[in-house]
Amino acid sequence: ADMDRDLRAGDYETLIVAAPPVALGEYRKVVAPGVAKVTLMEIDKDFTKHANADIAKLVVKALEGT
Repeated sequence: ADMDRDLRAGDYETLIVAAPPVALGEYRKVVAPGVAKVTLMEIDKDFTKHANADIAKLVVKALEGT
């Protein structure tokens, strides 16, 4: 999916990006300026081995820490 296209289509207004540090670095290199502007938070963690419910809790915890 094209995140910039989805943003312009109104599919989302803010974004939280969670990715391992290396992937997050690659994301930062290619993210469209508009998408970067609406990115509320970047979480540099690898959540691939976590259950969805656990990921949700970790994201909420990260948001509460801001």
